[in-house]
Amino acid sequence: MTRFAMCRAAFLAAKAAFHRHRDECRPERADDHEGNRAYEASYQPLVDAWNGAGMAAVRCPVSSAHDLAEKLKIFREEDMFNNEAAAELVGILIADAARIGGAA
Repeated sequence: MTRFAMCRAAFLAAKAAFHRHRDECRPERADDHEGNRAYEASYQPLVDAWNGAGMAAVRCPVSSAHDLAEKLKIFREEDMFNNEAAAELVGILIADAARIGGAA
């Protein structure tokens, strides 16, 4: 398994953990203010893990077109083009493409 594949797996696991938590713990009623406050506090670490794992995956160098396509999918689906680090991330994607394409 490549380093990127491990980063991608961590990202997918973190994303799935958030969704699982949401499905199991989100209060059924919007007017359950105490339940909603508790829920919001409980999911923040999962959101942080999801975002951190996504950033780590995009920052991880890749050496195949398949991995680059998977990395671009994460970048697009997670709206990383709106991230404050977007310029850095695009630079990493360009470096990956150049390396895979054999550019200097």
